[in-house]
Amino acid sequence: MTALAVLWMARAAALATTVAALELIVVHRAFGESGVYRWSTLRRELPPALRAPAGLVFSTPGTWLILVAQLASGLALPWTTCAIAPWIAFAATLLIAMRFRGSYNGGSDSMLVVVLLALAVARTDERFALAGLGYAAVQLVMSYAISGWAKVRDPQWRTGTALDVLVRLPHYGVPPRLVAMLSSRAARPASFAMLAFECAFPIALADVRVCVAMLAIATLFHLTNAVVFGLNRFLWAWLAAFPALLFWVARLHA
Repeated sequence: MTALAVLWMARAAALATTVAALELIVVHRAFGESGVYRWSTLRRELPPALRAPAGLVFSTPGTWLILVAQLASGLALPWTTCAIAPWIAFAATLLIAMRFRGSYNGGSDSMLVVVLLALAVARTDERFALAGLGYAAVQLVMSYAISGWAKVRDPQWRTGTALDVLVRLPHYGVPPRLVAMLSSRAARPASFAMLAFECAFPIALADVRVCVAMLAIATLFHLTNAVVFGLNRFLWAWLAAFPALLFWVARLHA
């Protein structure tokens, strides 16, 4: 049971890691010295003493090496039980987040780091597998619950105003038809449904059937975000943590 949960986590994490690496490879000009994320500009945010050593890792050639390591280790995750691949994937993903100083270090990267760390711990030693899966499961539940309760405290989310504004932001490129569907009238019930789901997610711990139902809703939630906002990396990163939660709920209620 434990090995199966780790295997499914590895398969999903492989997809999430591969997608993350390929997306940056596609936009490689952006982190070159002629791009908007060139290291010669980002390095100014570091203390002078750290700029030279950091440049060895985060220069354009260094970034390419990290991406290649991330891609190769991601592809290897489902095919080996060795701990080296998830540790490399974890380190590469963390370094990419550091390299872009937050530009690509959004929630999807944070969850991917959590999953890869959990997977690396689980595959380092069988005695640590339960701890790795438990860590991913706790982080998954907290990611929804904390996000939901933070939104509940904001009146703009409770009234639907925040969602209405969000779909109209030009950098998301939400299709006009979807913008029209999520008008001010539809934004409020859509916001309410999202807040209810996120705040209620901890009930997934109550029973295996409840857990499966909540994970199904979560999948639909992330699919919707992928279609509407183009947040496809969120889908794969969160799906990679699902096996850990399902495993622990089944174990708790066995």
